[in-house]
Amino acid sequence: MLARKLKCVTCGANKVNELKSSYIFCDYCASFMGYEFSLLEDETKKAFDMEYFLSHNNTWPPETAEYMDATQKMAAAMQSKDTELFISSFIKYQDVAMKIMPGNYSPKMKNATYKAAYLKYLEALFRDKLADGYFEEMEENNKRFAAAQEKIKTEIIAGKPMMTYDENFEKYIDEVFAYCRESAQKTVQYPSINLYPEEMSNAVTDMILKQGVAPYARMLKPEDFEKLVKYLGFQTEYIEIPDVKTIPQNCAFCAAELKIAEGAKFVMCEYCGNKNQAGAKAISCVNCAATFDPDEAGSRNKCPYCGSLVQAL
Repeated sequence: MLARKLKCVTCGANKVNELKSSYIFCDYCASFMGYEFSLLEDETKKAFDMEYFLSHNNTWPPETAEYMDATQKMAAAMQSKDTELFISSFIKYQDVAMKIMPGNYSPKMKNATYKAAYLKYLEALFRDKLADGYFEEMEENNKRFAAAQEKIKTEIIAGKPMMTYDENFEKYIDEVFAYCRESAQKTVQYPSINLYPEEMSNAVTDMILKQGVAPYARMLKPEDFEKLVKYLGFQTEYIEIPDVKTIPQNCAFCAAELKIAEGAKFVMCEYCGNKNQAGAKAISCVNCAATFDPDEAGSRNKCPYCGSLVQAL
């Protein structure tokens, strides 16, 4: 079975640590590396607690119900072409999703300022899209994709429906990836891209497109997935990654244990969303929560901010 190669477009390193969330960060420089789509799917499923649903007269938990209500309002707005209802429902949908599916978003969303900036970007992006005929575009695309998908054959393998790889499947893939490429190109050209709180480039969007094939590994037999990878010309993107030696280091901000790859300069804490310098030691003040270099504590081992005794992480 082929393993997906994740290569950082900033420093060129491969991803070596196990993924903890659907947002992927480089283990060597902490740059954003795209998404793990299978984890997106798993996290979404967790938000719909069937045990709660069945034990509460077929009702969802309050926040899940809010999420579904926002989804329904978005669909209604699409049908009536109501721009303001769509925007307000979309922002509500995203805000609630960040709470019930946190693994589908960057850990940086725990920072209120970053989250506000991201939601501001999303609103601006969809205003750009709506001004560019988004409602009509989606209506046409839904018809096109549905027509292509109807021709795909499926078979039940181990109790799970699997797609059959044939000419019709390839035509469907052509439609999907053509749309994804066009959409990505438009997105980086909209004025709203200037509000995106991360660095964005054509290299990043190209990387994300290549990662978009990953979910089909769950929908196809292993040999058929390899055919798809070759068909799309992504065979160099799917290789076996050798094991890399890592050493533990605590996050300087939340004390979570990080795995630092040999040669790494920076690593992103996937628990709190803060960037850590590899090999750096930190002092955490138990009184004011400040973090700083041990040298700043001085010989008396006191916090330079509030004067309390401090402890090393």
